Amino acid sequence: MRRRLVLGLVVAGLATGCAPTVPSPSLERTAPPTPAATASPPIAASGTAGEVLQACRSASSGGAPGGGRYLPEVGTAGGTLSIGAIADLASADPLREALGPDGLLTSLVWRRPLLETMDGGFLPDLASVPPSLDNGLVTVTPDGAMAVTWCLRDTAWSDGRAITCADYQFTLHWLDDVVPDAAARFGSPVAVDCPTPQVAIVRYPAVFEPYALRSLPPLPRQALASVTAADAADGGLFSPKALIDLPVSGPFRVTSLGADGTLLFTANPGYRGGLLGTATRLSQLSVSPFATLPALEAAFQAGTVQLATGISPTAITEL
Repeated sequence: MRRRLVLGLVVAGLATGCAPTVPSPSLERTAPPTPAATASPPIAASGTAGEVLQACRSASSGGAPGGGRYLPEVGTAGGTLSIGAIADLASADPLREALGPDGLLTSLVWRRPLLETMDGGFLPDLASVPPSLDNGLVTVTPDGAMAVTWCLRDTAWSDGRAITCADYQFTLHWLDDVVPDAAARFGSPVAVDCPTPQVAIVRYPAVFEPYALRSLPPLPRQALASVTAADAADGGLFSPKALIDLPVSGPFRVTSLGADGTLLFTANPGYRGGLLGTATRLSQLSVSPFATLPALEAAFQAGTVQLATGISPTAITEL
């Protein structure tokens, strides 16, 4: 029993986007002494639309990004998964970092250009390749300004509308107007340029080293354009109940909230992400909150819960 439940915890992490990693596209790892020594010409940030698209194709060609060896095979589509969580699911805010059940919920419904892995690396998600100085998708000007070019995949919100560069532009303006305190978490970018709908160039006033970890997330402008700062301040904008009617970018969308707090998810048919750029393989998923560890363990033994999350390291040793 102990081994099966601990294995369930590991698999739960893998099922929500954590995977073997490739090297992180870090400025610290690749940055030369001066901006002029950048390995690739800064075509991606300053060229014509055709040149930018060619830069994206060149950076995306080859095997696993960053020289890694992780190239998974396409699995069987379909199936369901039941997850048990210690504590209630309170919020899935794409603008804030969360751990435990809320972190799980956020990863199911929201995604960013890159996917962070369990050991601190990155894989493509809404973008097709991690930008770096080496592949020319990150540039630094002599005056210290920085531009990161995101080559976006053909993905869609859960309502069927395409996710494009305009959504990233909207996110930047929305941060400035509605939640200005959150802009600093993403490096306080000054502009998002859209040479094509599937290319977003995020410009920073200075070098922002965690650009991969804190990449600007797209937000659904079709749903949030009329939201004011007062609306956002009440804390319910990204609650589980609100997610039922909110277009989301992740592999799953919330379809119902049970009286016991159980959230039912179905696959977002427009999502294309991960290293393979494919849809999620599961057709349905549920997350149920449990007040105590014994209750969660009993549900696992009964087969009503297949995976578990939110269990502390100390509690794991007591199972």
